[in-house]
Amino acid sequence: IDIPDYTFEEKKVIFSRFALPKVLKRIGLLENECIITDDGLDQVIMQFSDTTGVRDLEQAAEHIAANALYRIEVNKVENVTFDVAMVKELFA
Repeated sequence: IDIPDYTFEEKKVIFSRFALPKVLKRIGLLENECIITDDGLDQVIMQFSDTTGVRDLEQAAEHIAANALYRIEVNKVENVTFDVAMVKELFA
């Protein structure tokens, strides 16, 4: 049985509107404390373009949120913005 996967755009919506906000809420971060640029979001989706479904995207959201929380606590910054370079570094 061949079941089509989510499109690139669908994965972006799932990640940005559902997976990341759910993780942020669970660990106690506000959405304005963990920001992902449009290019950064595209990079997250591209990192997992070879996997089907959204489980890996949910795990990526957890990794990004945990990294943001760490940076906020250790570096005493108000927020963390993930751009393409930071996403590549985080998932290298």
